[in-house]
Amino acid sequence: MIGFVVLFALFIWVILTIFSMILFHKICRKIFPNYRWSGIVGVFIGFMLLMGGWFVYWWIEYIQVSSYVNEMCKQSGIKIYITPEEWKEKIGGEEAWRNIRIIDKSPPDNIKDETIVFEGDKYAISWQYNELVYSYKINRDIQHVHVTDYIYYDRTNKIALFKYRDVSISAGNVVNILGGFKFWIDNIDGCSDVNSLIKTNSSFFNI
Repeated sequence: MIGFVVLFALFIWVILTIFSMILFHKICRKIFPNYRWSGIVGVFIGFMLLMGGWFVYWWIEYIQVSSYVNEMCKQSGIKIYITPEEWKEKIGGEEAWRNIRIIDKSPPDNIKDETIVFEGDKYAISWQYNELVYSYKINRDIQHVHVTDYIYYDRTNKIALFKYRDVSISAGNVVNILGGFKFWIDNIDGCSDVNSLIKTNSSFFNI
C-alpha cells in the first residue's frame, strides 16, 4: 500500500513537471516570439521549478555526505588500550583466561539499561561476549550517515580493552519520497567490519 502511494505521488510529480514545462514554453514563446531559443528556455525553467532544483540539492547532499563519511572513516579502526597479553596477566594469567566462560548474547535484564562514561561520552551496554567482556556503544546520526562507536570493556575488572568505530550509510525508506529512493546515497561506501574486528582480537573474547 505504501509503495503504491509513493509511486502515485511520483507519477503526479512527473505530470506536473511536464505541465510546467509546456506552460513555460508557451509563456516564453509569447514574450519573445522572435527568438527561437525562447521555447527551450521556457522548458528549462518549467523543469527546474518542479524537479530540477531537487537534482541540484541531491548533488550537493551527495558531496556533503561523501565528505563526512570520508572524515569519519579516517577516524575509524581500532584503538587498543591494553594488549591481550597485558590483559591476561591482569585477570590472573593464561589459566584464568582459558577458564573464562563464553556467553555471546544480549546482556541480562538487570543490566540491560546500564551505561558507562568513557572519554566524556556516555555509552549504553550492547552485548556480552563472555563472563568478563561486554561491548558498549554510542550512536551518532548526521543526515544519512550512522556512526557507532563501540567500547569493548572488561566489566568485572573495570578495564577498557579497545575502541572501534562503525560507519554506515542509509538513504532512508520508501515512506519518505525524497529520501527513500536516493540509491546514489546507498552507493557511498562506509567502513564497517565488526566480524573481522572480533576475529583479529579473538584473545579478548577467548575464542
